[in-house]
Amino acid sequence: MKIAAVVVTFNRSALLIECLQGLVSQTRRVDKIFVLDNCSSDDTPQRMASFCTDHPQVAYRRLDSNTGGAGGFAQAMQWAWSEGFDWLWLVDDDVEPYPEGLQNLLAFSDIPMHSWRADRTRRRGFSLGQSVC
Repeated sequence: MKIAAVVVTFNRSALLIECLQGLVSQTRRVDKIFVLDNCSSDDTPQRMASFCTDHPQVAYRRLDSNTGGAGGFAQAMQWAWSEGFDWLWLVDDDVEPYPEGLQNLLAFSDIPMHSWRADRTRRRGFSLGQSVC
């Protein structure tokens, strides 16, 4: 099972770094961390360049314009989904997850997902029943 964390950020570089430090320190390692920068005007690009050098499992992309939280997550999820991850852990940039956070979430991964399922055949996203969202 391949698991990616998806983080969207905007002008909160210090909080973002704390969040990422929590994600790279998980007891059950995240296979990849996708960070989408919603066109920050602070020092986020510089701090991320340094962080990515030290943590090759972190991928960073900066948008040319701010698409809002929902728009950022939509693009970041498509980015992660396109790389074939089975599970996406959506994390706000001001969250510092407990070290066992992902491990605890995965304790519930065997619960049947009756409402939502990944539509792997179309690679477009998620579907609810037969309707693509």
